[in-house]
Amino acid sequence: MNPKSLDFPVAKLSGRKGIRFFAPYLLCVAAIGAPNDIARAQSADEILKGVRASENKVQLRATQVVQRGASREVATLYRSGIKRRLEWSAPGVRAGDVLVDDGQTVTLFHRADNTAIQTQSAHRAPVVLSGDWKVSAPIQQNGRTVRVLSRDKGREMTIDAKTNAILRVKNGGEVTNLQNVDYGAVAPAKFQFSAPAGVQILKTEGRLFGDLGAARGFASWLQAPADLPAGYALESAIAGKDEVWLRYSNGKKRFSLFQQKTSDSDLALQKVNGAWFWRKNGLRFVATGAPENAVAAMAK
Repeated sequence: MNPKSLDFPVAKLSGRKGIRFFAPYLLCVAAIGAPNDIARAQSADEILKGVRASENKVQLRATQVVQRGASREVATLYRSGIKRRLEWSAPGVRAGDVLVDDGQTVTLFHRADNTAIQTQSAHRAPVVLSGDWKVSAPIQQNGRTVRVLSRDKGREMTIDAKTNAILRVKNGGEVTNLQNVDYGAVAPAKFQFSAPAGVQILKTEGRLFGDLGAARGFASWLQAPADLPAGYALESAIAGKDEVWLRYSNGKKRFSLFQQKTSDSDLALQKVNGAWFWRKNGLRFVATGAPENAVAAMAK
């Protein structure tokens, strides 16, 4: 269903231009720089300084695996400086999905829906934050010398000691891992999006997130479903000044939940033309594609 037919101004998402990537996109941060003296002990600040100094120059191809509990996503990742491309192969609902960031715009194509969303690029590599990181001694993993940085709440980063590439990120119960990393030049054509036949690109000034907490940091007013259908988890969020578009999937199916600020009074849940509508606490909600037996719980 076209969001426009629901009288929800998805194509007019507003707010500061740009896009910020979080996990699964955070692991795209990687770099090739001058060889490090990997035998010398380095502090976390020194290691992170090396990552920041060279992350805009990386060129690589890798398999990116994101594990969230029982959910597992697999994609081929290409990087060339701030440009990136992700081609998903699993789970089934994401197979064939493509994300292309050419340094100016970001396009996210959903094969199953035959739709594409386009917004502004951040024009920079993702930010790597400092903090109270503890550094392990150099160890060998998959034929590479790496250092593991760890801190509270189960957060870890595994960094290639030679190239300063981030090979693995653990954030609580979510793990993003790069496998089969191949450093080297990537063809410029990889960072050009060619829309498949029949696909219309929906352009928006909202910001794309892969993490609900990060989306809330940009739009603190958004309300996640009170009770998600069994097996579903957030796939992506586009947040603007007054509107939010959340996509959830269970690996086989996905549904959308749109939210928009409103001054109208509350409205009980109702179904119109196959979509579910309700208003609550100053927000207008529209759910499309959601399991019918779960909508009432989401609207609580």
